[in-house]
Amino acid sequence: MRLAPRPHRGARGASAVEFALVAVIFFMLVFGIFEFGRAVWIQQGVSAASREGARFGVGTGLSVTGSPTGVPQFRNCGAIRQAAVAKVPDLNLSTANVKVSYELYAPSASPSASPTATPTCNPSTTPSLKDGDKVIVVVERTMDFNLPLVPLSPITLDARNERSLYLGSTP
Repeated sequence: MRLAPRPHRGARGASAVEFALVAVIFFMLVFGIFEFGRAVWIQQGVSAASREGARFGVGTGLSVTGSPTGVPQFRNCGAIRQAAVAKVPDLNLSTANVKVSYELYAPSASPSASPTATPTCNPSTTPSLKDGDKVIVVVERTMDFNLPLVPLSPITLDARNERSLYLGSTP
């Protein structure tokens, strides 16, 4: 059996240098794939949280969670925020990451008329809501990148969901 010829002395050092150059690029690519996957996971979680908050926000029963209790669920901003945060505990969201507002439906003869929006959710100052009004939940989360050798600034991932109210006979 014939053995492969041994590389020259200088060739062994060249292989180590080539490996060092290729390994840096390879590991940067692998870490980039991990970070992209983490960004997709965070975006999906933020989207699920806003969807859950909007779903909870169109409920018509009286709230037993959040602050204050005993108010209609669709007017209980604290409970809507808590429902959104509780949906994805792994993201370490706080109620400060969740914004709740209403869009008041204003039917008119003019198709160019736009609905009026209230910027924040406050049970004491929110006007009376009726069928067709929307509950809007926006969840935001900042993501820091953990890529070695590449300084990237954090990005904000957000999701917005809205659902229309159907109150029936609920006040």
